[in-house]
Amino acid sequence: MHPSRYPINASQVGLVGTLLSDITLAWFAPFLEKELPLLNNIEEFVSKFKHVLEMPVVLRILTNKIQRLCQGDRLASAYAPDFCLLTTNIPWDDQALMKALMKEFWFGLRNDVKDLLLTFLE
Repeated sequence: MHPSRYPINASQVGLVGTLLSDITLAWFAPFLEKELPLLNNIEEFVSKFKHVLEMPVVLRILTNKIQRLCQGDRLASAYAPDFCLLTTNIPWDDQALMKALMKEFWFGLRNDVKDLLLTFLE
């Protein structure tokens, strides 16, 4: 109703975020915590949001748990099985989904572990 108040994508996504609750808010929160680029692209955000609304409730809960899971103070060898356990009930036929899950795994790792892994790729 007031497009001048929300002239840029980030403010539009932010407005939508303030209107979410329950499962949709749980889906949105990790994007804020990780400051993902999705927050600056309203079209991509709406597309992903529609996809989430179309998912069965169980899949939404799993997705939320995956997005919240992080290594924390544990060893990476303890984090990885927890991540894999959450992903066992997710269909892997979609390559984009697989990439998204691998990205979530990467985001959940501690920075020192990521740095170490990157040294192996060089």
